[in-house]
Formats: sequence, structure tokens, C-alpha cells
Amino acid sequence: MPPDAATIVLASNTYEGGGGLIRDAISFVSILGKPIRLENIRANRPGTGGLRSEHTVAIRTIARLCAARTSGNETASRTLEFYPHQQACANEGVREVLDVEVEGSAVILLLALLPVVLFSRLGNVNEKSRTIIENGLNIKIHGGTLCIKAPSIHYLQHVIMPTFHRIGFVDNIHLDSAYDQGWHTDFAKSPGLLSCSVKPLNSSLPAFVFLSRGDVSCIRAIGHSPVDQVGVFQNILETEIQRAFGTTSLPKERPQFLIEVNVSNQPSQYHLLLVAQCEDPPAFLGYEQVYPQVHGFPKNLESNNETLLLHLTRVCIQGLIQELQTGNSSDTHLQDMLVIYQSLADGFSSVILGERNDHKEIPKDVSYFGNVDYTIPQWSLLMTS
Repeated sequence: MPPDAATIVLASNTYEGGGGLIRDAISFVSILGKPIRLENIRANRPGTGGLRSEHTVAIRTIARLCAARTSGNETASRTLEFYPHQQACANEGVREVLDVEVEGSAVILLLALLPVVLFSRLGNVNEKSRTIIENGLNIKIHGGTLCIKAPSIHYLQHVIMPTFHRIGFVDNIHLDSAYDQGWHTDFAKSPGLLSCSVKPLNSSLPAFVFLSRGDVSCIRAIGHSPVDQVGVFQNILETEIQRAFGTTSLPKERPQFLIEVNVSNQPSQYHLLLVAQCEDPPAFLGYEQVYPQVHGFPKNLESNNETLLLHLTRVCIQGLIQELQTGNSSDTHLQDMLVIYQSLADGFSSVILGERNDHKEIPKDVSYFGNVDYTIPQWSLLMTS
């Protein structure tokens, strides 16, 4: 059926044309109360294209929050119609707890839901939406908390959440520190659990402008490995992080190092997140990877555990260094996640400098890393398959 004049029509293969475009579009129209038709969904992706299972879950859940009517929300569909605030009762079954299961990243699903909840009382249809989650909503998501091409729950805790506090969501979002470890990678599928309570905003979000970051005050490393390699991983992280960040000429004292390695509950699954915490002004930047992956890492690394762990560590160190060398107060992937909030804020908002600004305290010569193939696989909300 051709859309009417009031319906927004979006070519979903625009730019990279991934799941992030779909989620942001649906979140926007849910808040604005405008119908939308998405066409050519993931048409430039290899294989079948169209909606994936995790996309349909996000769309179905957002539709439940805003009483939307949908058409085409099924796996492999290349066309979707979404009509928010069309059903009789928006708050049926969503008064206090929203419990969702997704075959994919629990964090990405949460990020898709947050704007809808936060701005539910401020949009053009606020009277219809006011009773959906007036006293706040507890969200429980069963899915991957350590994923390929997606932020981990630890990135959510140590990068996204403190950045949300900077924006102004101090009392609106609370991430439960208790969680269940779950994996969604090329070689492991085991659901975990994250819990988050969210309260809608009572007034508009003030504009925010983040320019250059401050000095690095802390480097945090959170790793996961099989139990018999935890000690080796800890030692490699301590040595390599000290070499990369502890011998630089900082304008102030050298950064604090916080390193923890957790036991992976899946055999032969590895994860590493590095976070740089900055001060004056504050900023939080991260870089992470999981191993193994079908593409991106050299073959046969698993034949030597120490080589594998060393390679993973150095790849993440170089990735974090590249983020820090921009001088921005947010890493590349966090910038993608903040776009929707820049658009919804009350006034011009920005989180990037716009040009490269190498900081003198970050090492530019990484030759001491040795003969490691630094093929760095990229993950991004706008690149999520």
C-alpha cells in the first residue's frame, strides 16, 4: 500500500544502512508520533538482507511501548510500516516491568528502548503516552552481554552510563550492577541478563557540547578468558598496559591502572575492554573486542594461548590509542550512540572536535608492540548487521 502524505518514507539502505538506522528511525517516530515506512531494509548487505530477528524484537518492543500498529515486522522483510499511538491502550502489560528476550545484543536493544522511554512524556503525543511508564519502567533483557560487533555490558557501565550522566540523565537511568554473563558471537550463543530502571524526563533535555577530552586519569581493563588462563591474561594486561600508558610524559601524574579478568562461562571465548577515563574536562572512551571471530583476526591464534592473549591485548591497546589521539571526548562508537540525543536536545549539541588533535601524552610510536598483525575489526551501532 502506498504511504499517505503524512507518512515519512525512508530508504533504509542509506549510507551504511544497518540496524542502527532502523532503530533510530523507529525511536524518533515513536517520540514524534509520526508514521514511517522503511524501504530497502539492509538491501546493500550480503545474503538475504532485510530485517534480522533482533531487529524485529526491537521494533515489536518499541511498538508495545507506544501502542503502535506495524506491518512487515518479520525476519528478512525489506519493507516496514510503523504507525505509533494507533492502538487502544499503550500501557497494557507494561506498567512496571518489561521483560524481553533477544537473540543478539542485550545492550543494543536497551539502547533502542531508552529514547522511547526517556522522552515518552515530551513528544507530540504526550497525553496518550503519559500513562505508559509514568513512575518509571524496569527493563529486563535476556540476551548477549558480551557480543561481536556490539558494546558489552561493561562498556555500557563504564563508558555509556557516565556519559549519560554528563548529558543530564543523572536520576533517569539506573543500570543494575548484577547481571548474568551471556555471549553472542560467531561461535557462542548463550543468553545473559541485564536489568535497568528508566524514568521519563519531566522537562526537555538541555543542549550539550563536549569538546576536547581532559588528561587521562585512569586506564581500566576488563577481560574474560577460560579459567585456566585468567592468571596469564592478568599478567599480560599489567605488562602491556604499563608499557603503553605508564611510560609516557603526562603533564600530571601517570594514570591509575585498574585491571580485572573474569572467568568466561563459555569454552574458548575471550573478551577485552579497555576504557580511558579523563578529567578536566571528564570523558570516557573505550575499545573492545571478542575472540574468536570469523573475520578480522589472524588464523590459528588459539594454537598458543599466550600469543592469543598478547595479540588481543595489543589490538585493544592500539584501538584505544587511536581513539585517544583524536582528542575527542567520546570514542567513534559512542558518537554514533549519542546522535539521537543530540537531535532531541533543546539546542545545538555536539560531541566531536571536528578535526584531529593529537595529545602529547598518548604514545604515537607503537613499534614496541612487536610483529603483531593489527587487523582491527570495527564494530558500531550503524554497522551492526
